[in-house]
Amino acid sequence: MDYGEILSSTWKTIWKHKAIFGFGLLGMAVPALMVFLMGGYFAFSTPQGLENIFDFFYRSNFFTVIFIGIILLLNLVSLVFTALSHAGVFKGMLQAESGADRLSFNDLWEASWPFVARIIGLFLLVGLGSFIAFFIPALLGIVSAGVFFLCLLPLFIILTPLSILLYFFVPMSMAAIVGDNLGLFAAFSRVWGLLKGKFWPLVVMNLILYLVQMLASMIMVLPMFFIQALMVIPLASGNVDETLIFRGFGILMAVFLPFAFLVQGLSLAFINSAWMVTYLRLTRGPAGAVVEPPTQPETV
Repeated sequence: MDYGEILSSTWKTIWKHKAIFGFGLLGMAVPALMVFLMGGYFAFSTPQGLENIFDFFYRSNFFTVIFIGIILLLNLVSLVFTALSHAGVFKGMLQAESGADRLSFNDLWEASWPFVARIIGLFLLVGLGSFIAFFIPALLGIVSAGVFFLCLLPLFIILTPLSILLYFFVPMSMAAIVGDNLGLFAAFSRVWGLLKGKFWPLVVMNLILYLVQMLASMIMVLPMFFIQALMVIPLASGNVDETLIFRGFGILMAVFLPFAFLVQGLSLAFINSAWMVTYLRLTRGPAGAVVEPPTQPETV
């Protein structure tokens, strides 16, 4: 596997077709909007105002239910947008590798929706598996005062490499869903076959893209450390008005955290695109041999 060719081809393609970058940002739209609104509220409020809001919801069950409903709705919208974001990036890279001269955001928007339900199903299946594998043993360990942890220590040792494999099994499954229009379990079967035949090349690509994501994450968290320092240092001195610090925190939150989500969205666009190119190289061969998948999804 030519890693340099995959990475350079990925960058050239997404730089040429900015719509792919746009879909990378789409998954971060709802979290960035929520953070911006929260920061805006903090910037024009006071600690006492925030306490009054909490007291209001604590005393009113009706508005508490409404608030929880709004949060759940936003999470649902965010889940759909995240799935659409992944689908758009994979579909855009597939079309670019198939020879498309121009990719528009609107065309990718329409072409990506057929894959959203399958990608959401993938997210839910992986989430359920992670819950069963990690949360339930942890809960049993707490209940048994740690005795159950000792019994499951070998299992946790095995789960560590499995979680690393899961890091590239999920995007490769999405690449199979979009690249070959497969059903969820058919995609699992396809990726499992690739994993058995190309294990070490995929591990190396996983390491490269993991380092890319780590670098993006470091850039993303720097504003958070900056914000915390600006809050903690003056408060520790005890010479600054808490309201002024509170409002300053809101302004910085509204400015820096959306920037962090922007970096995250761009990095995910690159990483998902690179996984799509990797999948196409393994299943189609060199660049130029890529064709669009059938219109009807294959299932197992």
